[in-house]
Amino acid sequence: MSNALILSGLKGEERKSMEIGLGNAKAVFKRLQELIEKELEKESVPSFDSPNWSEEMAYSVGYRKGLTRALKYVIITDK
Repeated sequence: MSNALILSGLKGEERKSMEIGLGNAKAVFKRLQELIEKELEKESVPSFDSPNWSEEMAYSVGYRKGLTRALKYVIITDK
């Protein structure tokens, strides 16, 4: 997500405050990005021998989608 997107619609003091906050939080966002990417690298395929494999698969797919969506919000670029 670019700074421009996060800052869109903000003006004046609110925009300046958000710019400062983003600058201060870059290290935190970078660490979150690393943790989420590490979690996404893990293979989590349900056992098809389990009677509830379809629920396990749905959970796994939803979990990965949630992580992927969260990743979009923590990657900060200067574009």
